[in-house]
Amino acid sequence: LLSGSVDKSVRVWRRKELEERKGRDGVQFVCQQLLTSHTAPVTCLAAIRSARGAAPVINTLIASGSSDSTVVIWQRESYEGDFVCLQTLSFGRGFTMGMDFSFLPGSNEPVLACGCDDTRVKLFVRRNKEFCLALALKGHEDWVRDVQFAQEDSTGDLLLASCSQDTYVRLWRVSCKSVDPSGSGTGNELRLEGNTFAHECESESEGGFETQRVKYYQVVPEAVLIGHEDWVYSVRWHPLVEVEGPAAADGDDTPVLSSLWSLSQPMCLLSASMDKTMVLWCPEGGPEGGAWVEQVRVGEVGGNLSGLYGAVFGPNGNSILGHGYQGAFHLWRRRRRGAENEFEGGVAEEQLGAEQWEPVETIGGHFGAVQDVVWDPRGRFFLSASADQTTRLHAPWRRKHTHTHDDSSAGTQEEEEEEEEAFALSLCLVARHLSQALGHFCTAKALLEAAKEEFANSSPSFKIVCVCLEELSFERSLLGMDHASARRNRDRTASLDPRLSAYMSAAICSRGG
Repeated sequence: LLSGSVDKSVRVWRRKELEERKGRDGVQFVCQQLLTSHTAPVTCLAAIRSARGAAPVINTLIASGSSDSTVVIWQRESYEGDFVCLQTLSFGRGFTMGMDFSFLPGSNEPVLACGCDDTRVKLFVRRNKEFCLALALKGHEDWVRDVQFAQEDSTGDLLLASCSQDTYVRLWRVSCKSVDPSGSGTGNELRLEGNTFAHECESESEGGFETQRVKYYQVVPEAVLIGHEDWVYSVRWHPLVEVEGPAAADGDDTPVLSSLWSLSQPMCLLSASMDKTMVLWCPEGGPEGGAWVEQVRVGEVGGNLSGLYGAVFGPNGNSILGHGYQGAFHLWRRRRRGAENEFEGGVAEEQLGAEQWEPVETIGGHFGAVQDVVWDPRGRFFLSASADQTTRLHAPWRRKHTHTHDDSSAGTQEEEEEEEEAFALSLCLVARHLSQALGHFCTAKALLEAAKEEFANSSPSFKIVCVCLEELSFERSLLGMDHASARRNRDRTASLDPRLSAYMSAAICSRGG
């Protein structure tokens, strides 16, 4: 596991099994090595394992990008060895926003893609043990935020996805050619113009000696995905899935890690944007289809979410997790027709299509010291203030059991008590508020109850008291999470689905200080 930090360092973590404990609780990551070469915070990381020579030696390569306008390449030649600085790539006054490693089609040669603030996607390949710039792809009109490679099963070509602040996602196809595609042809051929470069790849002769073979590569635009309305911050390909038999294309060289070829790459791409949505893109008509189209769109409607900074697939591709500007996770899980009901109080099977994505509750909490906690005067919820510059509201969430009381009438008090027993109670984080406009810590909280309005009073460290008003829409969401309270407050709020209310954002406004 790799981690980059604002302390200008990269840490390499190794998985360690604890003998005294078994299962998931018995796994621990320990820091194996600290890499220090940057002079500014580390902003992006990429890694890959490769092999060179007739008797393959597995090498691990790490690329670390920083706001000091450099990318440092680190190399480790054995699993027990240490990483050493192999090369430093300078980007002048610019910097890279996202990186990814892969192998050139039909070879074991690594290629590094960097999305840069000059609107270009730059490809680096290794020549004479150092990475050199091979191509700078033009197309985006603003900063390129993220890039990621995937290999197409049917052709063996590489597909490079890039996203930008211009709200577009672009796909590039990297293919291997037997002859120079930029050379002169017969004149009757219809050829798509693209970027080309040549690269000398190592191969093994019959005598076991290493030889150099020149291969030509062409990079052409594959598709432009239009659908987001704000900056696109991340793109991620669907994880590999297990298939029967090899997945390599005919004529491709045998890869070093042959076990990878028992896996298949689904043609499905996930993008996350500041427009509060995540989109799944797939070729129309399946992997052999043509145009890429939007298949699924999930996200937030309304509320105070400021957008999504990134998203990833789950290990099997059946869930997607996005993270937002204010520190929240947003988890969605796929359900197919005929699947078992995974969620308590889920939608009836006949109401589902062939595939549906449903929101799921996620973890949350403070990441700084908690300075103060205060209960609501009526005991419905409590607020916590932390040094992470947020105020968070925690409230009970009652979820239905599988067997619930059938309430066909208004119900007596005894029936209501029976219904309350049919709910599972848990305490959840339901709202957060960035209460410090100037970025200072909050040291104390107080609740003030007046007529029909509730105020949260915070005491930040810069001698200002902030008063926050609870809006009516948020009150309805909060009461809807507790079915028993909703029944007793029918004159104030309508009953809400407890699963959906867990994802509603609190609309809390600063009224001055």
